[in-house]
Order: sequence, then structure tokens, then C-alpha cells
Amino acid sequence: MRFVHILCAVAAALCWGLNAPLVKLSIAWSPPLFFATMRSLLLGMLIIFFPRPRVSASVIGGFTLAHAFKISFLYYSLAVGLGAGISTVLLQSQSLFTVFLAVLIFREYITLTSVLGLLVAFAGVCLIGYNQQAIGNLQGTIFVVIAAFFASISFLIIRKHKHVNYLSFVGWFNILSVIPFLTAAYFVEGGEQMVATLQATTGYSLLLLCLSALTVVIAYSFMMYLLGIYPTSQVAPYLLLIPIFGLSGSYVCLNEWCDFQSTVGSCIVIAGLAYNQWGTRSKKRRGLH
Repeated sequence: MRFVHILCAVAAALCWGLNAPLVKLSIAWSPPLFFATMRSLLLGMLIIFFPRPRVSASVIGGFTLAHAFKISFLYYSLAVGLGAGISTVLLQSQSLFTVFLAVLIFREYITLTSVLGLLVAFAGVCLIGYNQQAIGNLQGTIFVVIAAFFASISFLIIRKHKHVNYLSFVGWFNILSVIPFLTAAYFVEGGEQMVATLQATTGYSLLLLCLSALTVVIAYSFMMYLLGIYPTSQVAPYLLLIPIFGLSGSYVCLNEWCDFQSTVGSCIVIAGLAYNQWGTRSKKRRGLH
């Protein structure tokens, strides 16, 4: 990859990594589901600039529902006390679910390298989960792992549509997401809390909302651009920087310390996923299966 394109990939990972602490700061001001509603409404404004993506209604609808469950569980994991940085690490377990669901549902071939890498990553997830249980926050860990499961489903739904305009897709599935988010926010968090949130809205909270939406748009823009030039196998490894930026951003923005056991677990997760990515690519170059 050219140097400028490497910078684009790093910038995309940086934006996704920083999104977690921005969301955690935001849900201190707004209930999680209502914040998700407002952010989806803001991102949905992309439909003003882009036509409807060339995918079926079932694809958009299925992705919207999977995304809604993912975001709901992810935001509530932060709301119940899980660290924003740790959430970005645990969310990478979506790679495990994606691979194994692809094997079970689509009968895809999986290499021994992939199995070993993903098992190492899974061991890291278990270590983090055990540590979170020890400090009394197992619920947050369970929520973000469920979010990772729905993230893998959303990926499997859209993965065959490689040439879709992703900014258009982001706008359309977000505007559709407003309906389930708003409905869930009303019944789970209550109309009074939604009204109180709007009344308490300040310039600072609006800035957080806009920054959270902007990081998503920038990340998707860069990744869409790079995937149009390079194969996925060359771009995907840079996504492993997301938890690194997430942990760093959480320390800077929220003063969240990552204790020794969680740090070790995070390193194991990233190492396992890296082995899965680069090990598989290396075998492909040599023509091995």
C-alpha cells in the first residue's frame, strides 16, 4: 500500500477507536438508546446527498436490525460500567463469530492458522471476562460480547455486496434505525427521560453527538475508498489498531486505567487476531491451504 493510503487506514482505525470514549462521554448526558436514536438521525442525513444503495430491502432491513441490537448492547455495556477501551477490544471478538458462523452457515473453508489465531484471541477474551467478573462488571462484558455477535451477523449480511456505496448505505440504514431505537428508548428508558435529555442538552453535548457521528463518517469514507483500491486482506489488518486507539483514547479522555490482567488479555486478543490475519495471508502467498 502507498504511504498515503496507509495513513488513511490508520485514520479510519483512529476514528473508530476514539468513537468509544466519545460515546461513553455522551451517555453520561443521555440514556444509551435515546443517544443512539439521535446519532442515527444525524447520520441518516447522509440520504440527502446519496441515493438509495443498490441492495435489496431485505439486506437493508436485516442489517438495520442486527446493527440496532449491536449498538444497543454495546452502549449498555458502557452504561453499566465497562471501560470504553476494553469494549473496543472485546468487540473484536466479532471476528470469531464471523468466521465460525461462515463455516456453519455457508460451509466456508477455514485454515488451521485461522483456528489457532482465533482460539488465542478467544483466550484473551476469556481472560478479560474473568477479570471483569473479579471486579464486579461481568454484565458489561456479556453485553459487549452479545454486541460482537450481532456485529458479525451484520457483516455476513452485507459482505457479498462489495461494490455498494457505503456512505449511502450508512445513511439509509441509520435513518431506518431511528424507528427501533426510538421505540426501544420510549419503552425501556421512558418518555420523561427523553424529554429531560432534550431539555438538558447543551453545546457540549451537541458537540459530542456531532463528533461521534463525524468519526463514523470519516472512518467509513476512508475504508470505502481503500476497499475500492486494495483487496480486503490488505486493508483488514489495520483494523487491529482500533482497540489500541480505543484504549489510548479512553485513558486520555476518561482517565480509564487498564489493569494488568486486562492489559494482558487485550494483548492476547490483538496477537491472536493478528496471527489470524497475517498468517492466513502468508499461506495464500505461498499457495498453501
